[in-house]
Amino acid sequence: MRPRNPDFIIAGAQKSATTFAAEYLNGSTGVLVQPGEIPWLESPYFEAGGASRVRYKLANAPADQVIGFKRANYFTTCGIANRISREFPDSDVIVILRDPIGRAFSATLHYIEYGHLPFGNPNQLLEELLDGKHVDARRAWEVLNWGRYREHIEFMVESVKPERLHFMNQKDVITDPKRALEKVPSFAAVQLASTVPPKVNSGASDSVDLWLRRRMRLALTSRDQLTGAVYADRSSMAKLALGTGWRFCASLNDRVSARTRPSFVLEPSVRERLNDYYAEDVKYVRKMLGIDLTS
Repeated sequence: MRPRNPDFIIAGAQKSATTFAAEYLNGSTGVLVQPGEIPWLESPYFEAGGASRVRYKLANAPADQVIGFKRANYFTTCGIANRISREFPDSDVIVILRDPIGRAFSATLHYIEYGHLPFGNPNQLLEELLDGKHVDARRAWEVLNWGRYREHIEFMVESVKPERLHFMNQKDVITDPKRALEKVPSFAAVQLASTVPPKVNSGASDSVDLWLRRRMRLALTSRDQLTGAVYADRSSMAKLALGTGWRFCASLNDRVSARTRPSFVLEPSVRERLNDYYAEDVKYVRKMLGIDLTS
């Protein structure tokens, strides 16, 4: 088993179709994206194996396959760009950018579901985040900050070789992934898929759906991400039973909510505030990268 560097890294941005891109590439001939996410370039994981652990994780891949992984946090986590440049200087780094307003709304739902924000109306929570509230929720700041693309882009540009750094518009990746990704050198000699995968990682559709998702997420974990409270680890059988129950409830709820309950929608007043909040970042992306992120 020979340790191996990744040919490519899908480094972000969060809630911007990184999983979609990975699913598409896994459907292509000669490409393998590792399942899940690989956090080993982040601290404290870096101190627990770091780049060496990544290399050994990829060692089992067939030698004739282009191999990589995704980790949406890499684009926005401080210090990652330098570590990628130092450890994997010849890996293609793919960053998919989404309209930061839609990304913030999607991230709010995501963080409510996973317990990083208190349960509530996502529009109200976004307003409160813009007002500087919820500082006690340890990861709440990521909802807004991870859409401040300028500072994160600058870190990447300063560290990663220009010929290895590839910024893309989420709309282009979702609409025509083959056209968007075939420009990446790692995929020059492979046959990219002609079919587009179905949408993945769909968020909660309404308050009942969100509540069910949140309860099951917290039931399956041993730590409440909001309060930091640690619960007893659950057995494999308990997790299997909970997971099965979750999928059944989610399936039943989807059928009901599609007919009876309105879906979450970003309110115009909140959109206007987010538009002002991200205006300079959107201008910067358009000017420096030629990518129009307006929705």
